[in-house]
Amino acid sequence: MTHLAVHVVSPAEFDAEAALPSVKDLVLRFTTGEAALEQIPRTFPALESLLLTPAARGGFIDLSPLEALPGLRVGVIGGSPITGGEGLVMRT
Repeated sequence: MTHLAVHVVSPAEFDAEAALPSVKDLVLRFTTGEAALEQIPRTFPALESLLLTPAARGGFIDLSPLEALPGLRVGVIGGSPITGGEGLVMRT
């Protein structure tokens, strides 16, 4: 499996999940305003591309936890303000 699309309440749900090193492309839709991305690098250590679709009423998205995956291509759908993300490739 190299592509995965997931709809979760919050990305923090990956806290208890085992690593999925075969996933290269991830589409992540979440329904809360909190984009807790801390578990993404641990759960998806080989991730190359990430598309985030946050909740419409969401706050800012801190991409700093994703800096553990240098060169990761990241896209964000919606108008959420973004912070962090050094070393990431932002898609538009």
